[in-house]
Amino acid sequence: MTEGTAMPERHLSADVIIIGAGLAGLTAAISLQQQGKRVLVLECRESAGGLCGTTRIGKYEFTLACNDFGSGIERVMAQLGVSVTFRRRATRFHCGRESYTLPPTGTTLINMLRHSPDAGRLLRALRRPSTDDRYEYLGPLLEASVRSQPFADYLSIAAYAFGSAPDRYPLQQFRQTFSKELDYGYDRTTIPLGGPQALINAMTKRLAELGGELVLGTRVHSRATSDGLKIAHTDRDTYRARHLITSEGRLKDYPPETSPSLAAGMLRLATHSDVVFPEHIHTLGHFPDGAAHWLYQLETGKMPKAFGFHVVPCTSPGVRDHRTFNVYFLCPRGMSEPSADIIHGIQDYIFERLSSMLPSLTDKVLLQHFVSPGQFAEAHGLSTELVAAVAPPTFSKPEIYDEESDLYHVGNTVGPPGQHAGAAVRCGLQAAEAVIMAASRKTGDPA
Repeated sequence: MTEGTAMPERHLSADVIIIGAGLAGLTAAISLQQQGKRVLVLECRESAGGLCGTTRIGKYEFTLACNDFGSGIERVMAQLGVSVTFRRRATRFHCGRESYTLPPTGTTLINMLRHSPDAGRLLRALRRPSTDDRYEYLGPLLEASVRSQPFADYLSIAAYAFGSAPDRYPLQQFRQTFSKELDYGYDRTTIPLGGPQALINAMTKRLAELGGELVLGTRVHSRATSDGLKIAHTDRDTYRARHLITSEGRLKDYPPETSPSLAAGMLRLATHSDVVFPEHIHTLGHFPDGAAHWLYQLETGKMPKAFGFHVVPCTSPGVRDHRTFNVYFLCPRGMSEPSADIIHGIQDYIFERLSSMLPSLTDKVLLQHFVSPGQFAEAHGLSTELVAAVAPPTFSKPEIYDEESDLYHVGNTVGPPGQHAGAAVRCGLQAAEAVIMAASRKTGDPA
């Protein structure tokens, strides 16, 4: 077949092949199917969703890793026709003697009023155009603006959620996470009814309803281009399409000094069903004094005696004869397998704090299971590094389309600002739109 000759439709696997069935890949697939493109999604794992899923230990089911989302995802799923119900839940962190809830409660507003001089200095600094160039990272800005330790610790939760110390958390990330323009909605978190797995199930169902195809357990070992078509070679078959979207990151386009964030470890807990968790709260966190210090210790590879963690329920009360919870914490840099002594220290510290945060929990534990970053990667083929690439503040993520390879990319290493589920979903929408625009230019049809 000569260059430029059209491939007969019967030889095409699809109009678009998408490699990877995570949030971004599934979002792109559904959007393309809605717009009349035939899509084939290839996923190397035996389940879709990436970190959004579940796992089992005996009879106990746990959320895999992804827990809650910014409220912007509700609007995207409605746009895609994905039938899933969301419910708004709050996040609460205990910072020393103070507690802060988002969206703010009366107690949170009182605490913020108590620190109004600090809040005023911080807001004035954030409004100045020169602030990002002067400080670049959140840590120096907090040092210059905030005098109250609990309030500084509360603001440092953004760095903790990013998997870094405040001194390594780019100030622009702080702005973008709560940007109204980007519509991520992380000021009002939401969870799918039934958990992240219910969201993924609804997305794969919607894809099938629209005529898209999802093939699990199929690893693409090589790609090629022939006669203007994209070819994906797997152990099962060879697939051809006019366009190809991959979830492979564009890390090759990042500066040499780029590195991943800290990795998370977790403690999975199964308890009796009558354990009481605060109503309307989905994420409950403990943040000891001096967040900048203990987060810095983690960055330098040391496990601090006091450290932050957060606990989220995996199952709702009354669903079965037990409840399950995930407790997340950051591991020291480079420590994928902590020693037995460090593991015991982490567990003892968490249970000591949980005894005051959730008094009904600690005496009703049926199972506790420690999961290191290395164990998680081995079991699920996924990383618990919260951010794949922490780039310098002046660096902007690469575009979704790579002209050199003529490939489209999705995931948090490309596309819109942010390093979270909200950015991944927006990236999927943008990738779909880019493919539609490219197809319209080739055919001459309006986009």
